[in-house]
Amino acid sequence: MYAINIYACTQTSVTSCDLRRRKRGREMQRRERGGSYHYHLRPQMQLPSTLDTGTMLNGEDVNNVKRTSRKKRKTENPQDWRPWAELPQELVDVISKKLTIPDYFRFGRVCQNWWSISMASKQNFMSLQAPLVIHISTRAKRTCLFYDISNGAKYETKLPYFGLKFCIGLSCGYIIMEDLHSTISLVNPVTGSQYLFPKMASPGKSMSAGDRSIFASTVPNQDFILVVLSQMQKDVHFRRSKDKYWRIYSFAGKPKIWDILVFKASIYVITNDGRIGTLNLKSAPEVNFLELNFTPHFLGYVKLVASKEQLMVIDFVPSPQLRVYTIDFSRMEWVQVTNLGGHALFLGNMMCSRLSNPAQWGGRENCVYYLPFRSKTCYVYSISGQFLDRIHFVIEDKAASSRMNCWYFPHLSCSIDYVRDEIGSED
Repeated sequence: MYAINIYACTQTSVTSCDLRRRKRGREMQRRERGGSYHYHLRPQMQLPSTLDTGTMLNGEDVNNVKRTSRKKRKTENPQDWRPWAELPQELVDVISKKLTIPDYFRFGRVCQNWWSISMASKQNFMSLQAPLVIHISTRAKRTCLFYDISNGAKYETKLPYFGLKFCIGLSCGYIIMEDLHSTISLVNPVTGSQYLFPKMASPGKSMSAGDRSIFASTVPNQDFILVVLSQMQKDVHFRRSKDKYWRIYSFAGKPKIWDILVFKASIYVITNDGRIGTLNLKSAPEVNFLELNFTPHFLGYVKLVASKEQLMVIDFVPSPQLRVYTIDFSRMEWVQVTNLGGHALFLGNMMCSRLSNPAQWGGRENCVYYLPFRSKTCYVYSISGQFLDRIHFVIEDKAASSRMNCWYFPHLSCSIDYVRDEIGSED
């Protein structure tokens, strides 16, 4: 009977075996594209494949382009066809600038020439995109929605199950989530990259909407590092991907750290008494505070914002007060900003950013876009604090409330911050 079963198995259809092999091959490809939910225990740099320019985002066709059926294409004269790769680059550039984010990645898959063009201009394309609003419903288990404030386009992506997870930050285009066991997972909805950091040093700690996270690459060690600010626990946790353990900087009994970010390869912090310093991630971590003149008295919601050349601070109380400061490092003093020029600031609970040329996508210049946590409305204020406008986000599921609304910046999704690593990994 055993032999008969073996013989019967060898005589089964070759097609079924091929189907099984193809299924396994598709599964492997899906994992490589980020569709698998088995993470790297120790994050490693993922270099983009020459054939993989996909994205996890799926969106509606805002241009309402009518697609040609196969039957109609068959009736066309083959002599009228032209290879896509032979289109002039100027025309290809015009086409690429009219696309949505998901279509831009599909555009790069047409041919090798278009892929080269899309990769060369990807960062510039992303810099021209309007900020997206991430919306996660209280009913959602995996689906995450994105809203484009410039044209109302909507995208969605399937993320790892976050029914028992809590978002503790956004950094370099990654959504950073912590589960009930204090394990932290990172997902980039645009590139599909996914990473996992093992349990934090204090498992079971209370999660708070005030938690902040930074994901960066270290130099010269070329390693990944994750820094988590826990205001409730009054400490900062950090871990390099090659480290065996988390390290902790506690500010219990010291000025409370309100916010952290990366600026010019250093991690900056701001405290509740208005002091700014750099967090040095040594074996015995410490904060070196800057000696600055004309320190203002903060009254409201204080956040750090960094651009390439400026470190800025927003002091905000909706409607009554909006003040923006920058740090003049040449004079080591605070300077109040009264004009942003062709820029706009985007203020949210998880992350803030300064964007240039918002008029390119129909946005307002010299103003602040404020998105309250779990709100369905964005409020626009002038740099002097005057209310200008509001933007509502249409939520299809009216019965469900918002678990999280925050800004997502496409231009940050294809690059990563780096910090100077003052000490290598230790056993």
